[in-house]
Amino acid sequence: MACMLAPLLLVAAASHALQAPRRVARHTTLRMATEIVQFTTDLRVEDHGGLSAAANADAWLPVYCGTDADDARVARALRELDAELREKYDAPLRVVKGNPTKIADVASNMNAGAVHVCADDPTVATEDLKEALGDNFKTWTAPLRDLTIDPERDFDAYISSLGSVIKPEAAPVNMPPLASTDLDGVDSLKPQSPHEAPWADVSTKFCGCRSLKEGLESYLSEGRGPFTDRHFTKPQTTSLYAASLAWVVGDGTPSARLAYREPASRAFSEALALGCLSVREAYSLARRGGALPITQTKGRGWPVFFERTATALGDVVEFGEYHRLLASAKGPRSNGDSWYRWEGHLWRLKTLRGEASSSPTLVCVHGFGASCNQWERLTEALPHDIEHVVAIELLGFGLSAKPGISYTQHLWERYVSDALRRVPGPVVLVGNSIGGGLCAGVSANHPEKVAGLILCNTAGSLLDAEQVKEEGGLDVAAKTLNLDLAPYAGPPQFALDAFGEVVIAGLRPKIPELLKKYYDVRPENADVALANAISRDARDPGAANVIGSGAKLPPQRSLNEDFGIYEGPILVPQGSRDAVTGPERAVQRADDLEKLRPDITVEKLISGHCPHDETPDLVAGAIGGWWPRAVERARSLTI
Repeated sequence: MACMLAPLLLVAAASHALQAPRRVARHTTLRMATEIVQFTTDLRVEDHGGLSAAANADAWLPVYCGTDADDARVARALRELDAELREKYDAPLRVVKGNPTKIADVASNMNAGAVHVCADDPTVATEDLKEALGDNFKTWTAPLRDLTIDPERDFDAYISSLGSVIKPEAAPVNMPPLASTDLDGVDSLKPQSPHEAPWADVSTKFCGCRSLKEGLESYLSEGRGPFTDRHFTKPQTTSLYAASLAWVVGDGTPSARLAYREPASRAFSEALALGCLSVREAYSLARRGGALPITQTKGRGWPVFFERTATALGDVVEFGEYHRLLASAKGPRSNGDSWYRWEGHLWRLKTLRGEASSSPTLVCVHGFGASCNQWERLTEALPHDIEHVVAIELLGFGLSAKPGISYTQHLWERYVSDALRRVPGPVVLVGNSIGGGLCAGVSANHPEKVAGLILCNTAGSLLDAEQVKEEGGLDVAAKTLNLDLAPYAGPPQFALDAFGEVVIAGLRPKIPELLKKYYDVRPENADVALANAISRDARDPGAANVIGSGAKLPPQRSLNEDFGIYEGPILVPQGSRDAVTGPERAVQRADDLEKLRPDITVEKLISGHCPHDETPDLVAGAIGGWWPRAVERARSLTI
């Protein structure tokens, strides 16, 4: 009987809802106690603590205030939010373009008694807002669980501490009268599409409270394979980044070529980062779809018996929440940290010294398995005329997010280039190991931004005289853009996942021993803090996929090709006792680099693979003597 009555009751309830009159907001011009809901990364109506708090005010106003309002993804989400607010409360969204602290002017002009801001996302400058708004600054949160995190402990410790998931809250039924204002609405938006990003149309399509929910439901109902093959066809080769993924997909089946969590990550991460659904709503959908809990999977994706569609989505949500908590926590490694998002994923920019000045900024990029903390010793040793030093942490390493996507060298080059937009003026790039190879690629892609390049035991191929003469030897970038490469023939994805897990499981216990080997000149610098940091970071969810992605790297553009494009000064502080390449090979690479072209200065140091951290005084001395060349080039650059 209950089964028969349930559909009738649902129909009756729906009929009553359709007949019930919608609440019409009363606009007020009186100087009442107005409260503002400032939307930031919470572009939704459901499960929204700010709306619930403002529901008790005398009057209210919904406002988005940000510098990225015209980004196509944000603009789409704002328009859908505006439609939701109008439908539920007859309350159009107001838009203020500029620094989020401009909300203080709005609050002052309206004599607002409170401004409600979501404090979940570490990219939101809550301290600046608090200073601007004073006692009117009110925060709310909507975490997945009531949980804090110790940033020094690894993911296994995090899993063991998990409690119950908090249920989403319904949107308020009614809101108070709408305060009058002459602020612009969503009609003022001028959407600008993200450039050079593969499948940007897919991620943009799902940005919006309704679009995201519909997208998640479509993904779960279709299944990972059909959804992927429909949305993630071979992207256009608008950039080396896009071309590298077009090469991976090739003429194969996208669902077989892309990483386990990649379709869900690329489709929905941007919208989830914008808060188009709360993390609690998204997690609830994944679990109802059959996602296995993270306490069971332990964040690993390689066992082929795991249910792949819903669990992949659940992992995207869970991993995002874990990295949000990690970024929000304060620990010994967090001094000078600022957090940003790239394609929806959290990444770390560390200020190591000073602030931007008329001199170039030294921008540091670490190597494989390291983090931006590895540049702290070098910064302390640098001459004082190098006034501003920052370190970019690569996506997939350190404390930064490790999304389950296909990593290529061109993805990281694009990522570093985008990160440099956070650094004003000309820069000097310094990179170690793969970080050096990436810096070389960035300098070739954007020579107008780079005043100088410093390569500490860099990765990257070097062609000999005969190889340079071979047809196409210096045209790898053009071949990549034209997809004039041998077809991708990597192992199946489950094998890459398993390989990454096995490598990490094998290497983690040996990290202290390996560090002593690589820091044999000054083994005291291979200290417990360094070993613990590398071990902690390697257990983060998604780390194994980063290693497995090594099989997806397209043919390398050689350093010869890079330095034929980038004509600025280059310094090579080379550790001559490199245990990774072997000392003989390290010395030979230094000699070969010096012969590539004029204005490449080589300093052979008694040091290992990470000379900037093992012998920072030697590297700092080499940089100090060479720095005037970079300053001279910086004067000629127009940015």
